[in-house]
Amino acid sequence: MDAPRGTSRIWVPSYDLLRTLLIQESHDNPTSGHFGVDKTTKMLQRNYYWPNMADDVRKYVSSCTACQIMKSSHQRAAGLLQLLDPPGRPWQQVTMDYVTGLPAGPSENDAILVVVDRLTKMAHFIACQQTITAEQTARLFLTNVIRLHGLPSAIISDRDPKFTSKFWRHQWDQFGTKLQFSSAYHPQTDGQTERVNQTMEQLIRTTCTDPSTWEQSLPLLEFAYNNVTSATTNQSPFFLNYGHDPVVPSTPTIESPVPRSQKFAEDILAAREKAAEAIRKANLVASRQADRHRRDVTYKVGDLVLLDTHNLRLPIPSKLQPRFCGPFQFHI
Repeated sequence: MDAPRGTSRIWVPSYDLLRTLLIQESHDNPTSGHFGVDKTTKMLQRNYYWPNMADDVRKYVSSCTACQIMKSSHQRAAGLLQLLDPPGRPWQQVTMDYVTGLPAGPSENDAILVVVDRLTKMAHFIACQQTITAEQTARLFLTNVIRLHGLPSAIISDRDPKFTSKFWRHQWDQFGTKLQFSSAYHPQTDGQTERVNQTMEQLIRTTCTDPSTWEQSLPLLEFAYNNVTSATTNQSPFFLNYGHDPVVPSTPTIESPVPRSQKFAEDILAAREKAAEAIRKANLVASRQADRHRRDVTYKVGDLVLLDTHNLRLPIPSKLQPRFCGPFQFHI
């Protein structure tokens, strides 16, 4: 870049300390404002020149701690979406979550424990109180899930204190059931339950004219949910579990021959395999869409990383709080 007509610039010799001090003055000084590479370079070029100045400025600005901590990141989110493979049989893997904040009725229940099978998408909606303990949750799970479907090999949930408690971990360790937790503030891992929760809340809003009667309607809402065709599996959860759709008032009373047991078994196994393949395809589509806005990053033990403060409660007004804090050393 040539100096403006009528002005001259100082040529700076190849002395790293001197060049760094000049960059520091044009970037860190309160009158310089910690601007980016382009603005800092142009500020320097008003009075100084040396070869590859922009490269030196880029290296300095990219390592500026104040910029890294205080400025918002414009990079794509780190890490690609990690989704779980579909299980091999119904109720082998389940997801769990709570829906809270519902109006309490005569039984004083104001929440719903939602349990969903990852293969068939069948759900159980279990009324409970928001103050439920880990032990009470385990009893509800025994009564409403294990009694009907047996022990799962894995339970997937968020990091609710009840699901991370010592009692809960010890309980399932005794049964040989693996606990898997979604990453904090990343509900995509357990997105299935989040979608079921939204659907269930919609059912309550549209069918319960009196919000306080939601608990009485819950069994029918669960039935309705399990009877409709899943967009993911293209089958109803009821069919994938039992091999037939349930009888409802609109079902025609037409006699049909009893299917042969071998053909019946083959049909339901084929339907479940199709469901698993549909889940795999849905996972692939979800990953591709999510990864368009993410980048693949690998961290090594000992790397220094900054922590996003978006979900942290800091004693600083949100407009002024740093965007990141740290650095912290990465451990497994």
